[in-house]
Formats: sequence, C-alpha cells, structure tokens
Amino acid sequence: RTSYTMSNRLDFRLFAQYTDFSSSRHSPPQEGPWELDDPLDLRSTLGIHFVTRFEFRPGSFFYLVYKESRFDEHDSDGFGRPDRQIIGKITYWLSKG
Repeated sequence: RTSYTMSNRLDFRLFAQYTDFSSSRHSPPQEGPWELDDPLDLRSTLGIHFVTRFEFRPGSFFYLVYKESRFDEHDSDGFGRPDRQIIGKITYWLSKG
C-alpha cells in the first residue's frame, strides 16, 4: 500500500495484494454437514486498486477507483485475462444552515 498527496484536497492511493493458495497457510475448509464447491480451483490471485480522492467542498468527496484482478488457474500458464473495473462515487455533506 502506498499513497501520494498532491494537495489537501487531492490524493492518490495504490493497494496491491498477492495471495498464493498453494502455500501451507491456506488449508481446506473443515468437514461438516454442509457441502462446499471449489469456486475456481485457483493457485493464486493478484489484486490492484488505484484510488483517486478529490474533496470538492468541505466534507464532500469524489472517488474514482480503478480495480484489476488476475487469477492463476491450475489449467493455465501464469495469470490469465484480467478482470478490470472503473468505479466512481460521490459523497456530499449536507449541512443545516
């Protein structure tokens, strides 16, 4: 995780996470009276989020997020085609006045 502030009203943040499901830290779910499906049969995942936050008036923000996820499946060599999204959000401070 890293962040960069351009001014007191504009900042950027980058989050990246790699998960290796083939390591010994990830154990299968415990046995029980339920039945669980293996969702994707993954070896590992890589997720990246880039967030831009702009305060356009005190307490009101505009967020623009770029999200990319990559999945390494057992039947492929390396990471496959990425899943990409761009998301926008506005929060607006309502004040009595």
